[in-house]
Amino acid sequence: MKSDLSTLSALNHIFKYADDTTLLVPQHTDTELQQEFNHVRSWAANNRLILNLSKTKEMVFKQPRVRCFHMPAALDYVEQIDCC
Repeated sequence: MKSDLSTLSALNHIFKYADDTTLLVPQHTDTELQQEFNHVRSWAANNRLILNLSKTKEMVFKQPRVRCFHMPAALDYVEQIDCC
């Protein structure tokens, strides 16, 4: 079944498999992660779907040898995980 869920920005990507969805937002993009996540939440609500926020994770990837790295602000109600 084809879904009409898509990203707001062409620089961001959504990967879908069965009932799992992965939203990939790079550091340099024209639409922030919070805006994309709100768009997904709105789409889910409009389609009478419920996001399980207790299973939702925000994974922040960085290069292992970066000396100065500041974690971005976490999404509301979502656990943020630092992945080196």
